[in-house]
Amino acid sequence: KQYMSEEKAPATGLGRDVTSASTSASAAAAFVLDRDKFQMKQTYAGLRVPAKLCGRVIKALGRHKLQQKGKLKPVLVDPQDPLGRIVLLDYSSVVDLPNSVQEIIHQNELEIVQQDVVIGYEQLTADEVLSLIIPEGIPVPTSYEQVGHIAHLNLKPAHEPYKYLIGRVLLDKIPTLRTVVNKVGTISTKFREFHMELLAGDNDFQTEVKQHGCIFRFDYSKVYWNSRLQTEHIRLCEYFKPTDAVYDVMGGIGPFVIPAAQKGVHVVKGNDLNVDAYEAMKNNVALNKVSVECYNMDGRDFIQYVIRTFMDPESDKSVNSQDVTHHFAMNLPALAVTFLDAFAILDSLPHIPKPVIHVYSFSKDDDPVAESVQQVEAVIGRPVPKDNIINVHDVRNVAPGKEMMCVSFRYPPPVPADAPSEESDGRSSKRQRIEFEE
Repeated sequence: KQYMSEEKAPATGLGRDVTSASTSASAAAAFVLDRDKFQMKQTYAGLRVPAKLCGRVIKALGRHKLQQKGKLKPVLVDPQDPLGRIVLLDYSSVVDLPNSVQEIIHQNELEIVQQDVVIGYEQLTADEVLSLIIPEGIPVPTSYEQVGHIAHLNLKPAHEPYKYLIGRVLLDKIPTLRTVVNKVGTISTKFREFHMELLAGDNDFQTEVKQHGCIFRFDYSKVYWNSRLQTEHIRLCEYFKPTDAVYDVMGGIGPFVIPAAQKGVHVVKGNDLNVDAYEAMKNNVALNKVSVECYNMDGRDFIQYVIRTFMDPESDKSVNSQDVTHHFAMNLPALAVTFLDAFAILDSLPHIPKPVIHVYSFSKDDDPVAESVQQVEAVIGRPVPKDNIINVHDVRNVAPGKEMMCVSFRYPPPVPADAPSEESDGRSSKRQRIEFEE
């Protein structure tokens, strides 16, 4: 506690649940950072270097010289010789110097010194500051998601007394941040919003993110966004050819449809039930100057509308051609699999080509590849032939023992009445357990 003092009321807006405008109960007591108390003396190994050799020695040292820490530079004026320099090394003791540094010292006939310097709050990294103010035994939060100017933390209960300090330190140390928030609870609404509280900075959630040449603007407090999925957005787009048609059932603000349209896919349509996501998708389509038709519908209604309107060769708006493949993206891992029942209308419309479906899910099974396919089969009520499975991709680990999966498959035709049952084929469909996303 030597680095902080306690106050009873946090700054205006801090602790506010920005998605429900309620006040955090723990906001009654907060610690205030006392930056002046971080002054400390630290010793570094250094080299006494003539000024005329300084540039050459620094270049030779490379990463072995002291990495810049705030206003503390790696080169100091030699206190014994105003025309000389002390080059600080990234080592606290001369006994730690590697052979490559020893060789530079020998070649240039340099003197090794132990140099004391005074460092303070400005010279410390965020991790170094937090390791000093958070009690031993409580892990220092080292990871966060940055969404434009917003840092999104997922703090543990043990961090509760220090959460405003953590927010303030990140704001001080990371120049690109203006707002720091903490996730409160889990994603538990059909609109995929998550509750968050403001820890530090501006109460401003209108942000902008750039990914793979696309620009996305949105209100982070009202829509779903996950920067960790940017590689997945591009991976899926690799399946789409210019002659294809792409329909994103749970399209959010457009992270799949906009790259697809930018790639030159001829027909791209995006949908989201969340009206804020739908409006952001429309705005991002205009911002990126691409051609995407946007919808604000229930996912099942959108699927069946697309099938009857754009996939049916007999429809006036049909986009069918000899080269077209219809792709449905369904990125709502907690629930997307349950929407597969909407494709059942294809069984009574045999003249409509079967689409390729990319459906996301969570799996806690020891074999997430097999289990994610079983989730699909449980909903569509039939096995998916191996030839119909294009790929089963492990997108990322979202929690210990929990994987986010993507099953890409062509929708199978109905099983003939005289076909072997699943049991006789040695296969079974495991009913999935639906849960909201972490």
